[in-house]
Amino acid sequence: MLSKKELADKLKTIVEKMGARKLVFDFLYPEDHEKRYTEKAKIEDEYSDSIDRILILSGNDISSPNMPIVFKNMTDYSIITPEQVEIFLDAAIGFKKDLANNPRRDMWQKELELFKSTLNDEQLERFFTIKNARIAMRDAQNYWERLKEAGLTSDLDSAKAVNQVYIHKLKIMEATDLYTYDDAQKREAWAAIDQYAPTPVRRVYAINRKNAAKKQGYRGSFTW
Repeated sequence: MLSKKELADKLKTIVEKMGARKLVFDFLYPEDHEKRYTEKAKIEDEYSDSIDRILILSGNDISSPNMPIVFKNMTDYSIITPEQVEIFLDAAIGFKKDLANNPRRDMWQKELELFKSTLNDEQLERFFTIKNARIAMRDAQNYWERLKEAGLTSDLDSAKAVNQVYIHKLKIMEATDLYTYDDAQKREAWAAIDQYAPTPVRRVYAINRKNAAKKQGYRGSFTW
């Protein structure tokens, strides 16, 4: 994996070569704007994949939403092999072209297929951890605050409890990602994970059930 400086130097060299080749057409077709434009566009097309490869390797968000995770987080720590990097690079360039044709396209299905076919189980779990860590930790801290508000923390260690919820949330979110397009399998996976929910999670679930029952009770007793 090249360093950021090496990538920048390589990009500079490519852009300079492309610029020099494009400049030639200013002299060849000084009066023919359309011809100049057409020939310069051909040169840009010729170099576009090489430039995109460097930009993607540098962690720029020019491909599908989750590809930067690979190049920002998984290459720096040698989580994936050089061969896998090449597979992801080729795919990222293809995804970029897909989005150029349809910017609103949902790319997760294609991304997921790529991740599952390219990464081993340990690498795939690491990807999901990186992808979901921030939200999982936010939710874990929120759970702890709710437990404190309910007076249910006296027998719990805060750091241990937050970590337990964090790990549980990561598992739930991984299942959500894996089965995005299969609701039945997603619910089955959630239920299997919740069978082993740690105490802090079970207590928040109980709070949720209690609040839902109260809300339902208010609705049932409301009269005009």
